Formats: sequence, structure tokens, C-alpha cells
Amino acid sequence: MTVNKFIEAIAAKLTALWPDKKVYVDEIPQGADGNFSIQVIETSQSKHLGNRHKRTYQFDVAYIKKKHDAMNYHAWAETMYMEFETIKIDDMTFHMTNLHTDTVDGIFHFLMDVTFMALFIPESNDEPMEDLQVFADLNIRSYKNVHIVGVLSLGAGGREYLYQFPECGPNQSGGV
Repeated sequence: MTVNKFIEAIAAKLTALWPDKKVYVDEIPQGADGNFSIQVIETSQSKHLGNRHKRTYQFDVAYIKKKHDAMNYHAWAETMYMEFETIKIDDMTFHMTNLHTDTVDGIFHFLMDVTFMALFIPESNDEPMEDLQVFADLNIRSYKNVHIVGVLSLGAGGREYLYQFPECGPNQSGGV
């Protein structure tokens, strides 16, 4: 999930809540009083097992107050806390963390983080091999005279292995 998808989702939610306000990204232009600005504060990624990566994005939603603005800071903060507890993107729900507010120089800030695990699958230009079987939790090991060549499935009844006895051909299989 890209940071841009989160920015789009945050902007869409702000627009739905306050349709009369504009939403700017990474800028606060002149004359933006009474509108919102979304800024990415920090992004990080750390590698985990295999192709898994942990990503964290931190966002600042700023409301630039205009003179004599009727928007009440506490009511605004309460709405932000309630509405931005989760964000939905492409039928996936992300739980926001570290939600907090601050006021600096007449600008209301709502800061939030999202942390998630991503699985990166490298693209391949190779043609797929014919008759290739892929096994989950592939383990190749020997137990006495039985050579286990892979796990067929992981069901409620236990693991089902593809195995080969020394006196049998390579295509013998059964449950263990």
C-alpha cells in the first residue's frame, strides 16, 4: 500500500466530513485559511522474515484557522478522533495509531500513524514452468526409510505430506 493511497483516503474522508473546505497536500498556500493541508511527516520500512516488510507512515492533517472561524477546536478534534480511528482503502481497513492533536500559531494539527506489514513479491519475466507443483511449508527431510519431499496441505486433521518409500516409485503419496 503506497503512501499516496493513504493521502487520497484521508483527503476523501476530510471532503466527506467538511465538503465546503479545500484539501491541500504537502503545502499551505497563501489564502488557505479555513481549509486543510495533509503532510507526510515520516515514513519508515524495516525488513522482516522473507519478503515481508513493516511500514509505518505518519501524517499531519492541519486545519488553517481563519479569523473569526466558527470551527471549535475541541469539536474538530473530537470529530477527527472518531472518524480517523480507521481508514478504508481498496476494501482493506487500516487502524490508525498515535492519534493526537496540537495547536501551533493558529493552525490545528491532527497527527496519526499507520503501521502495517507488506509482502513484496518480485516480478519475474520468466515463463512459468510446465507441470510445476508448489507446496506450502516445503520440508525435505528423512525419517528412517521414508523420504518426505513436501507438505501437500495443512488441514484441521494435521499435515498431509508427499513422501516416497525407498522401494516405491517417486509418485507414491499418503497421509502421515
